[in-house]
Amino acid sequence: MLFALTIGLGAFLLFLVQPMVGKCLLPWFGATPAVWTTCLLFFQVVLLGGYAWAHLVGTRLRIRAQAVAHGGLLLLSIGLMAWQGCAWSSPLLPDTSLRPLDSAAPVARILGLLAIGVGLPFLLLSATGPLLQSWSHRATPGRSPYRLFALSNAGSLLALAGYPFVVEPALPLRLQAWAWAGLYLLFATACIASAWRAVRQGPVGTPARPAPSRPEAVAPPTRGIRLAWLLLPACASSMLMASTNQVCQEVAIVPLLWALPLGLYLLSFILTFEGDRAYRRSVFGPALILACAGSLWALFQGPSLGAPAQIAVHSGAMFVCCMVCHGELARIRPHPSLLTSFYLRVSLGGVLGGAFVALVAPLAFRGYWELHVSLFATALLFRMALARDGGPATVRGRRFPRRVLIDVLLGAFGAALLVHAAAALDAPAFASRNFYGVLRVLESGADDPETASWQLRNGTTLHGLQPRNPKARRIPTTYYTAEGGLGLAILRHPARDAIVPGVGGLRIGVIGLGAGTAAALASAGDSLRFYEINPDVVDLAEGKGGYFSYLSDSQANIDVVGGDARLSIERELADGAQPPFDVLAVDAFTSDSIPTHLLTIEAIELYVRRIAGDGILAFNITNRHLRLDPVLQSAADRLGLSAVTVTRADLPPWGKASVWVLLTRNAAFLKGLAGVPGVERPANPTTDRRTPWTDEHIDLMAILR
Repeated sequence: MLFALTIGLGAFLLFLVQPMVGKCLLPWFGATPAVWTTCLLFFQVVLLGGYAWAHLVGTRLRIRAQAVAHGGLLLLSIGLMAWQGCAWSSPLLPDTSLRPLDSAAPVARILGLLAIGVGLPFLLLSATGPLLQSWSHRATPGRSPYRLFALSNAGSLLALAGYPFVVEPALPLRLQAWAWAGLYLLFATACIASAWRAVRQGPVGTPARPAPSRPEAVAPPTRGIRLAWLLLPACASSMLMASTNQVCQEVAIVPLLWALPLGLYLLSFILTFEGDRAYRRSVFGPALILACAGSLWALFQGPSLGAPAQIAVHSGAMFVCCMVCHGELARIRPHPSLLTSFYLRVSLGGVLGGAFVALVAPLAFRGYWELHVSLFATALLFRMALARDGGPATVRGRRFPRRVLIDVLLGAFGAALLVHAAAALDAPAFASRNFYGVLRVLESGADDPETASWQLRNGTTLHGLQPRNPKARRIPTTYYTAEGGLGLAILRHPARDAIVPGVGGLRIGVIGLGAGTAAALASAGDSLRFYEINPDVVDLAEGKGGYFSYLSDSQANIDVVGGDARLSIERELADGAQPPFDVLAVDAFTSDSIPTHLLTIEAIELYVRRIAGDGILAFNITNRHLRLDPVLQSAADRLGLSAVTVTRADLPPWGKASVWVLLTRNAAFLKGLAGVPGVERPANPTTDRRTPWTDEHIDLMAILR
């Protein structure tokens, strides 16, 4: 019971800390899906380190030395957290003084912050499972330790289910860290007690691993089996991260959408390692075919598929793929005497899958194709497992056509994935991928010189358009037409009438650069400051490739600030040197996903401090999946601001449908909007208003379309 409780508590803490520190770092690096995948990669690497430590001490040291070594590191980690609590105001979570000043090397910075924050405690928690399982097997050699592995995953699943629904809404982030540290102290005490019990089971000189009762039970696994120990968990890990990427880039990056796929991933471990009944090829073979078909359908549907359907399809497919990978892994698990070696290889496989998604794919691919590769790899590994065991797929005679059918389906699936990946490129004039997303420049309407244009797309979402006709290149397009929300805020601002030509102009800030289209709304003498975290976007907007010229064509005074906009505005307010904005627009997107940390009440309070007393905040909430106007209306109520929505339909040839919410205390501006088509005040009926989002909690499910 002591071993079980210690393993369960350790696993609970292991997965409770992941969304907690991920949420802390998310707004520091632009709130892109890559922030979470980088965090997952770190956790997988440290998990590998923990398993390596367990394997090292479990096979090289006698039991008393194991207890002393592991107990000493536990005490060291407690001392480290005590120092963090004094220096950072809370353990685990890096101090705000460590926030990045620019957008350079985000992956290295995230890994470094995680290492100094949670590295040692996470390493020891990772080692606890296999180490205590080996101690348990030593104490009770007649019992299978793999049930304790299933128990550890159950504790992890409890943490993931509890975080978005219980912990996150109830406790501020720093208080979460303190509560976690208190539970970690309890865990360390139980772990040391378990070590002491293991020492007392026999003489000090007793080997760490008992001799097997049957020589054939520890026959060395073949090279193929050892390779499968790597490839199967690698495929499951890549499916986890690729599916999470796919959902987050189209919906939002919040702990709830991290916890769901990770929880399903763990559930597959629990079901497959708890016993032999949950995973049956006769069930999950057909389920895998349906899962692959469903994911393929969702990929071809693209953004037109609603958010709930995308979440359900991709999460369901990921779960089936993980059940197949982990089920096949459980079928070839070794004798418990090879337990730590097995876990070490499984963990290494997880790291390889994570590294493929987080490190290799952004460098090797120009699109989000890691999901395509992971789906096909799962199907291929399952086919190879059937062939290895001589199952129905390889039986000759009357069943031979079944093998042919499976191979035909596999080939057709691979071809369909290639077709989708190739179609996603659309022969771009320019394509790039980095930590912040996939950018493409496409030529539209090339056959008609009057309507030909360059389009900038992030993922599947249009982020800017500029006509190629020299006579129309300075026209504001897409979401930035004169009749749209930002156009009204800039062109109808009451201060515009009081401006003396040649003396000054409006001071305008825009969070999110895109193609720089908003510059077409500014006039000579205006000062326009863009905030943009993606350096590739800055290069394109400033003229790289000759596609976009809004910035160079504008007569306004323009500057571009790199890095996360919220952090940049915080620094500007602290310095006090920048004059307030008359208009501040929030127009940042990652594909169709709006960074949620830019819409919390704390963020909007910053924006209010950054604008003049009669200034206007303009939020572009045009998106496919989220109803964001209630979020902004509730924030306006809290801060004493008036809110209006501005809704525009398509304005051919270049104007796109848009929805903006304007927040202000400027009574003259609001009066001037009376009777303007598409303007609605208030933004929503009172009955639809909700508690505003905060940095501590975001209620995403309430606003899904």
